[in-house]
Amino acid sequence: MTRLTRAKVEHLLFLAAITACTALYMLDAWGVSRRVENLIVIVPFGAVAIALCVLIAARLLRTAEDDDTPAAADAAAAPSRSRWARIMPLAVMALIGAYSFLLEIVGFDVVTFAFVALALLVQGDRNLPRVLAFSAVFTFVVIWGSKAILTVPIPTLLG
Repeated sequence: MTRLTRAKVEHLLFLAAITACTALYMLDAWGVSRRVENLIVIVPFGAVAIALCVLIAARLLRTAEDDDTPAAADAAAAPSRSRWARIMPLAVMALIGAYSFLLEIVGFDVVTFAFVALALLVQGDRNLPRVLAFSAVFTFVVIWGSKAILTVPIPTLLG
């Protein structure tokens, strides 16, 4: 069994606070209005946030290394040696800028597919079939969901 260090307890308490606030916010939104249009963003994002908190907590409880050791502190404080690790956030920000600029010019579907695929590649995924499949499925779900829920027209190239 892993030892609960002070750092782990603090992290677990922080995760519990995030989970509790998210759950209370979701319950409050549900109590105010149960219409899909009002809950379409709150419930999915809240569920993902709670699931991530649970996964992070489980990983914290499973890890055997001691968070309070000097070696762990040195590793956390050490600057990244990789140049790409320092440039990658700028590349992702550039992708977001290009995405928002090209959205109406090219179309929501094509730009979303390209953004997701390029973002995955920038983040280091080199499995091209997986990148293309994930980008296609993600784009389809976003376009279909947006057209089913929103009443405003969405500029798409492929229809």
